[in-house]
Amino acid sequence: VTEAWSVFGFSADHWSHWTQVNELHRSYLSLYQSAMGDMETGLGHLIGAVCHGACRRKVPMIIHLQKAFSAGLTVKQMAEALSYMIIPCGGNTLIEVVSYWEEAAKDMLVPSPS
Repeated sequence: VTEAWSVFGFSADHWSHWTQVNELHRSYLSLYQSAMGDMETGLGHLIGAVCHGACRRKVPMIIHLQKAFSAGLTVKQMAEALSYMIIPCGGNTLIEVVSYWEEAAKDMLVPSPS
């Protein structure tokens, strides 16, 4: 389902006169919520943050971070989940993903990772 973000992004990039970014974000989140079914909200958005992080997609990762923390997920839980990216994605990806989180924390969108 996280790959739908790329489709919505394509729409925003190529048909910006007919699409609105906020509406695309809402549509993506609605689709994502449907795919989560009865999964715990925090866990579902933790998975979304990790998936987007692994692909180095900053904006959707931050959106999922916000949703996960709003649902009660802890900094420790998110840090542990992201740490598992080091094996398949490498250290450079993990460092970049944590920088997204740090930037979002500086903007007061999510709790700080440190």
